[in-house]
Amino acid sequence: MTARTPTRSRRTGERGSSPVELVLLAPVLMLVVFLVVQAALYYYARQVLLAAVEQADRTVRSATSLSLVDSQASTAGLGYVHSLGPDLVTAPSFAVSLTTTTATVIVTGRAVSIIPGLALTIRAVATGPIEQFHPDVPGTTAGSAPAGASPPGGVS
Repeated sequence: MTARTPTRSRRTGERGSSPVELVLLAPVLMLVVFLVVQAALYYYARQVLLAAVEQADRTVRSATSLSLVDSQASTAGLGYVHSLGPDLVTAPSFAVSLTTTTATVIVTGRAVSIIPGLALTIRAVATGPIEQFHPDVPGTTAGSAPAGASPPGGVS
């Protein structure tokens, strides 16, 4: 039996090419991973602000005293932000705009960033009708139309 000498599977000119490829591709792969995580954080922060602005809008629309709606909206919205993601949104600010029939709440904030130098601003808006009490018309019962008026849907 003759002893075989091991043959080289690679040519000598390609030795060390794997570490070089890893050094070149690792930063690109890490950047892609960071971008995916940053996109997920931005999306979640956006959902938190949307939920907070809807809560603040519900508070404003059902408020009994319109003089304190700014503080009530901010308190309700900030409570929602802090319960869902306390460190996810930084510097949330609430602005309330009222007309005679609608209430609009606008909230802006910044999503947390894991990529240095990247500042992502989020803005969410919610608008809805102000809840108002309308007394019954005399001569009608609850749920019925006044005398001489057609019932709902226009069919008698």
